[in-house]
Amino acid sequence: MRATVGGRVYPAPAPGAGVFGIPGIGLRSYNGFVSEYARKTAQEDFAECCEYYWLDPDALREANPAKFAFIRDVVFEGLVPPSAARVDRDVTARVRPIVTSLGDSEDDQYAHVTVRGTYFMGPLDGGFNAVRYRGTKTLHIPVSRSTIHSWVPGISTGQAGVTVTTQDGTSDPHPFKVTKPWWKFW
Repeated sequence: MRATVGGRVYPAPAPGAGVFGIPGIGLRSYNGFVSEYARKTAQEDFAECCEYYWLDPDALREANPAKFAFIRDVVFEGLVPPSAARVDRDVTARVRPIVTSLGDSEDDQYAHVTVRGTYFMGPLDGGFNAVRYRGTKTLHIPVSRSTIHSWVPGISTGQAGVTVTTQDGTSDPHPFKVTKPWWKFW
């Protein structure tokens, strides 16, 4: 299937392809959207971009220059909205991962710890997660966009802030303490 816009023929994208990662499911980033509502689906993102282009093109350009150029050049074929149609609108602020809680506030090396928060990449999203304890990357399994299972790396005992990094940035460290295993007597 192909689309014809203004005499130009465009090939149809793969089903579900676009900024939403794996076809039919997932995000690649939480940023680059003009509104929180636009993050829901690719269709809502497109509709919000068209609305913002017409009512507040500067906000769309600020949020995502590539979407602005596509909407201007392909969808509206270079048509510039009249200044009388413009309305100042707030653009959704950029986000980064936030660690809200840990399954345990302290544990020994190689123990399982559940990391909970917001703006993580889910298992079917096109993005990535990296969990670090005191800067040391560790084994982890994303379960959802708000839960990651991780294992404490083999680092020395003491305070080890836990951070989650995605393509959208790095969270602030969440307090965690690495302890000596109960079974180590020496």
